[in-house]
Parts: sequence; C-alpha cells; structure tokens
Amino acid sequence: MAGDDVLGRLLELQRAGHRLEHLDTGRDLAGWAATPMAANRPPGRWLDPSGSGREWC
Repeated sequence: MAGDDVLGRLLELQRAGHRLEHLDTGRDLAGWAATPMAANRPPGRWLDPSGSGREWC
C-alpha cells in the first residue's frame, strides 16, 4: 500500500484527538474490536493539526 506507515503512531494520534475513522464505515478506531495490523496515510493526505481527526489536502 502506498503512503506513510503510521501503525506505530496510532496511540499518539488518538491521544492528540484524531478519530482515525475507517474509510468505508466512518467508525472511529477506538470502537474497533480488532487490533490493526497496518495503518497508512494515503499519499497527499494530512491529518488536520487541530486534532479534529479530519484529513485535508
């Protein structure tokens, strides 16, 4: 998968207020029953520094 590997930063990003929503369901990572095995930021997409959890280009 193309993009930056952010698996090691998931907890840090959640603590900073990012919701990390599933791209298909919109469900927050905190509500998942499973532990992610991979996490990538798509090329050209950035997390909103305000901590809203939204992405922007």
